[in-house]
Amino acid sequence: MNCFKKLLAIICCIAMLLTVLVGCAKGEDEVTDTVSNSVGQGGDELYDEKGLLKDSIPDDLDYGGKNVRIVGWADTEASKDFNVDTSTGDEIAYQTFARNESVKERLNVGLEFVLDYKGDNANRYDYIATIEKNLMSGEIYDIIACYSQNVANFATDGYLVDLMSEDDAIEIDKPWWSSDLAENSVINNKLYFASGSISATSIRETMIMAVNLKTVAELGVDDPRQLVKDGAWTLEAFYQMCNKTYVDLNADTQGKDVDDKFGFAMCDSTFGDGFLASTGLHYLSTDNTGKLIISPDFKGEKIYNIAKNLIDHFKTDDYYYQTAYIPKVFTSGRAMLYGTDFGFLMDNRQEITFNYGFVPFPKADVDQTEYYSCSGFPFTMWCITTQCPDTERAAYVMEALASAGYRTVQPEVYENLKYRGNTDEINVEMFDLIIASKTYDMGRVFHNNFKWEESPVALFRSRMYKYDGIDWYSALANKSGAIEGVLTSINSSFGY
Repeated sequence: MNCFKKLLAIICCIAMLLTVLVGCAKGEDEVTDTVSNSVGQGGDELYDEKGLLKDSIPDDLDYGGKNVRIVGWADTEASKDFNVDTSTGDEIAYQTFARNESVKERLNVGLEFVLDYKGDNANRYDYIATIEKNLMSGEIYDIIACYSQNVANFATDGYLVDLMSEDDAIEIDKPWWSSDLAENSVINNKLYFASGSISATSIRETMIMAVNLKTVAELGVDDPRQLVKDGAWTLEAFYQMCNKTYVDLNADTQGKDVDDKFGFAMCDSTFGDGFLASTGLHYLSTDNTGKLIISPDFKGEKIYNIAKNLIDHFKTDDYYYQTAYIPKVFTSGRAMLYGTDFGFLMDNRQEITFNYGFVPFPKADVDQTEYYSCSGFPFTMWCITTQCPDTERAAYVMEALASAGYRTVQPEVYENLKYRGNTDEINVEMFDLIIASKTYDMGRVFHNNFKWEESPVALFRSRMYKYDGIDWYSALANKSGAIEGVLTSINSSFGY
């Protein structure tokens, strides 16, 4: 009997060990095969077979083959958001095509993409005028998917539906939409636009700091990716890391230039926006009535100190912040940290001969609990028009496209970042964190409404490289009257 009990105990131990081993193997598969913060057990009722959170679109939804017309914008970048064939050979565009096909089958709808109009930065005002003229003449567009700044004009001109009124279809709290939208992108108590996994350009344009891991190792400084995990990636840590990193490589007596070596360099001045977003500050916000206002953040002591410290450091030789596009300073290995976006790393990875990683722009301090990121302007915002004959159908199409993009397009973007040893598991964590922390500041969304030199965005960016001795409060005072005038005009269009 004792022998039997011993045998039974051994069998139980073996069974338990096998269970643990199987569980561990499954966990490894999930880390390898998914790029998401919402990982669960494959096959769970809340998660799909890859461990990604399921959406709540009814299984029996059937729109009888009816068409949904989506007017997009013609641009090389934007083609990744609307790809209607597989001829480009681009992996991301191919996944976008597959996403479209799956949504058409799932909802039994036709997707008609109208891609005849240039709508990038240079053509944005012509695009707005053309689309609004078409809408006024009776043209039916169910959905507008446009260059990010253009969406504000369609909203102020009264052409967009409140997406929160379609909350049975669009679940804005799901990971395929940016979580910041409902908190900081509501005006007039309405949400007129959305982005996230529905837009490959939104993911590609996400601002990051690229990390030259070779230089980090050579200098013996902390890996900033680990600092992020520890909650310690702050402006002060950033300054300390860059301290005394400058090397004059060409003995230029005129001082630092693009051919030298730096602790930090900026791809161009656009990425100055990353510092404001990462520190939890905003250009514009809304008051308790839903009216657009200059954010209290933009007038406070925190931004005064941040702007002053950034300027003081950027004036030193350890930093290279210019307005021109300067990719070689990173691809040639002469910047330890580089303010840029995911798209830059994807497009230049063949030229980079060293291992690299990426982190969000740094937090203001250790008391800040979250990291925040933002996107450059050339990404697609999605919205439903007031001319749409069936807003529920359009809303479910948007939700299905976003959900499918989360499962197909977003992981493909990450795959295109893997190069030169860039398969570290910690990079997956950084990617997930950065994408999940996206913000959509109203000052950037409504940027079209301002003259460039009078915009909040230009004001903050310019402080980083002008070095004109004017403090933040004085610089803001010089522009606040013009900013307030534009805000009055915007608010009046919403009935305030």
